[in-house]
Amino acid sequence: MKPWASLLFLALAVMPSVAQAPSPDSILIGEFGEIQLFLGMPKDSALGALRENFDVVDEPTGEVAIISKGSVAAGKVGVQYGWVSFKGASLASVTKVWAINGDDKGSVVRAIRGAMSSFGASARACSVKTFYHQEPTTEKSGVEISCGKRHVQILTVRLTSATGSREDVAVNEVLGSEP
Repeated sequence: MKPWASLLFLALAVMPSVAQAPSPDSILIGEFGEIQLFLGMPKDSALGALRENFDVVDEPTGEVAIISKGSVAAGKVGVQYGWVSFKGASLASVTKVWAINGDDKGSVVRAIRGAMSSFGASARACSVKTFYHQEPTTEKSGVEISCGKRHVQILTVRLTSATGSREDVAVNEVLGSEP
């Protein structure tokens, strides 16, 4: 066997599988699922675990953004991996952003597949709804699939500024309370 083939096999064996659903009350965050967060996890433990691999930034909404490590100190826009929010001293919800890479249309399908695989083989009834939300500089529209505590949002986001507008596609996996 070639040496690179052994390394590839080892890497695939230890990496979390995209198609493998985490436990019902947990979610994997990061490009390679570096951190596993659980609903109800103590706030200090959750933030401590996140700070080991990411920058965490308090948002005006009360949520905490999870951004690529070193980007805040460097004054750069980092990769956004998601958000967490807390109720009291416990983790109440986690939003994981599945990466969409530029014009790579295949990355959209991979993101949807990855997010949808979080539902696992659930026998639970799911609901599907569409949504549209508009603010002065932001317009969001899409579809949300909800199965218990897990939700997948597939949306377009149009941002408008004085210099023009741009539209992005986003796929978010949300773990939070049941509707």
